[in-house]
Amino acid sequence: MRARPWARWVRHGAVSLCVVLLCAAVVALGIPWTAFAQNADLADLLPRVNVVEENGQRVIEVDLATTLSLALERSIALSSARLGMDIARSDLVAALGRNNPTLTSAVGFGHSLTNLGPLGSEFTSLSGTDGYTLSVGAEKKTSSGISYGLTYSELRSRTRLLSIPESGDAPTVGDFGDWIDAAAVTGTVNIPLFQGFGSEINDIPVRRGEVGVTRSRNQTRDQELAVLENIAKSYWRLVGLQEGLRVREQAVALSEQLVKDNQARLRAGVLSPADVQASQTQLARERANRLDAELNIVILVDQVRAALNLESLEGFGFRPVDVPRVETVRRDYQSLWRKVSENYPQLGVLKTQLANSRYNLALARDQDAPNLDLSLKYVLNGYSSDPLGSTAGFSESDLQGYSAALTWTLPLWDTVTGETIRKRLLEQKQIELQIRDTESVLAVRLQTVLRSLELAVENASAAQVAKELAEAQLANGVDRFKLGRITSFEVSQLQQEALEAQEREILSRIQYESSLVDLLILTGDIYSRYNLESAAEPSGNAYPSSE
Repeated sequence: MRARPWARWVRHGAVSLCVVLLCAAVVALGIPWTAFAQNADLADLLPRVNVVEENGQRVIEVDLATTLSLALERSIALSSARLGMDIARSDLVAALGRNNPTLTSAVGFGHSLTNLGPLGSEFTSLSGTDGYTLSVGAEKKTSSGISYGLTYSELRSRTRLLSIPESGDAPTVGDFGDWIDAAAVTGTVNIPLFQGFGSEINDIPVRRGEVGVTRSRNQTRDQELAVLENIAKSYWRLVGLQEGLRVREQAVALSEQLVKDNQARLRAGVLSPADVQASQTQLARERANRLDAELNIVILVDQVRAALNLESLEGFGFRPVDVPRVETVRRDYQSLWRKVSENYPQLGVLKTQLANSRYNLALARDQDAPNLDLSLKYVLNGYSSDPLGSTAGFSESDLQGYSAALTWTLPLWDTVTGETIRKRLLEQKQIELQIRDTESVLAVRLQTVLRSLELAVENASAAQVAKELAEAQLANGVDRFKLGRITSFEVSQLQQEALEAQEREILSRIQYESSLVDLLILTGDIYSRYNLESAAEPSGNAYPSSE
């Protein structure tokens, strides 16, 4: 049952009143509007992330898949790119309606004079006509280039004679005769015999509209991949920084313990002040390195918030929960290259340019064809003294008329058309070379990424061994230091070596994940791997060959 109008008015009025009261309360209480923006962002994030309290700060814990999904949803740049897809679809719809039939109607009144010349002794005679006109016509053009139309027109008029006896005299006006109704139905057909004939030429606006939609999809997908690549690599850099911060914190804790042990030994008289100072210097260095790591994390978190359009969540921490893992996977180059060649958006944009260049060439060659048109016309006439009564005469063959005409337009000394065709051929060749160059660059890039992944696996394995050995040496050195067999300076050297080995191991895993992101971006598999939905549908390889 439909709601009554007054019920809707009451409901809308109540909602409006609540909004006004809420705004008034905000102003009266001095609540900043940014708080509402922050709450809105939190309401969007909370169901998908985990928020924890840590050292008096709220920290958002999120995995990479959710981060990438938020980037696709919240990026303002991507929202702008998607509008381009809507614009392209509008152009296609307009092109599809280019041959819609047109209906033209006209109503008018006129008074006209016709000079009949001298009649007898008169200086001149005139025919004066009053007339009402009515016409309705429909016209349609087909994809083959043929156009046809049908027009109904009716003229209801009356005439009187006017005479001027001598030059400069006032005219003598006669009486109007009876009203005469003249009607006509005119059918026309125009056929281009060569130039402009055929659906291959006349449907080019539609084909261009389809290419425009595909180009816009590729451009949107290209921007999506750029955003996803930036966010994914920033995510893994943040993982590396936070793991490095944990290593720095462990180094600070060990240095603090060494300082305490050295101070105790100094008080016992078994250690020199120089050894205590060396351990204190190492502690100061580790604390400075920890502060640098914390600052780098804050800067990177702000960059991620900006990319995710979460500027209202100032003061929140951001912690990635995914752990970088190194996987030894054998990858087939040929299958990966097929994905790159079919799905990489920059290559798709060049293919749309190639398709447009072929349409431009087809239009240029059409202009070089003979411009010969055949026009056919048939008219049914009728006359009567009654309105609309003249249609009875349409069946009289003696009142019917027809015509047929061939129109041949021949340009003289035409050099423009030939040069235009040559230009279009060169443009097509240029784009084909650009496609070949891009394919070559992408092939080398894919090979580089695959080699980087292989080297990253080997580097991670070697870094893991080096890390374990350095940590074992550090633990052994600490034990020997407690027994007084080595100095604190030697312990600090072992600590520095262990720290560098740990950071190299972290960097090796981050490097593997970064190279894997490059591969996922190239092949487009980042969408399926992280279950993401793209606003741009894959374009595929729906283009004619360059043969």
